[in-house]
Amino acid sequence: MMCSSITRTLVGFSPLFVLGLWLLNGFGLFVLFLVEALAVKNVAGHTAVYLYQLLALFVPLVVSGLGFRYLEKDSQEWSRLAHALIITGVFGVSLLVILDQANLLVYYETWLKRGQPNPPEWRRLFHVGFLGFFLLIQGASAFRFTSASRTLPVLPLK
Repeated sequence: MMCSSITRTLVGFSPLFVLGLWLLNGFGLFVLFLVEALAVKNVAGHTAVYLYQLLALFVPLVVSGLGFRYLEKDSQEWSRLAHALIITGVFGVSLLVILDQANLLVYYETWLKRGQPNPPEWRRLFHVGFLGFFLLIQGASAFRFTSASRTLPVLPLK
C-alpha cells in the first residue's frame, strides 16, 4: 500500500492529530445542532447571520473524510473517523441549503428580496425528521464499525 505509507509519513498518525480531527467533528456536530436550534426557535424565518459562511466548516469535513477514506481503506479506526466526518459534513451542507431554499431560515437581505415569505407550516416536522435521520445515520455508522470489531461470546451447548 503505497498510499498508506505516504499518509503515515505525512501525517504520522500522532494521537494529537486524531484527537484534533475528532474535536473538529465534534465542533461540526455542535454547530449543526446550534443551527437547528436557531431554526426551530426563530419563527420569523429570517436571521442576521449569513448561514452559508458555515460552508467553510462543513465542506472541509467532507473533503477530509473522503481523503482519509480513500487513503486508509483497510484501517477500521480511520474508517470510523472518515465516516463520521463525511456524515457530519454532508448533513451540515444539506441543512444549510435546505434552510435557505425552503425559506425556513433565510439571511435577512435575501428574505427581503424574496418578498418576505413566511416559513412553511411543516417546518417543525422537518427539523424533527432531519435531526432524527441524522442521528440514525450517525449511530448506524458508529455501530457498524464497533460491532464489526467485536465478536459475540458463544455459549457452549451441552
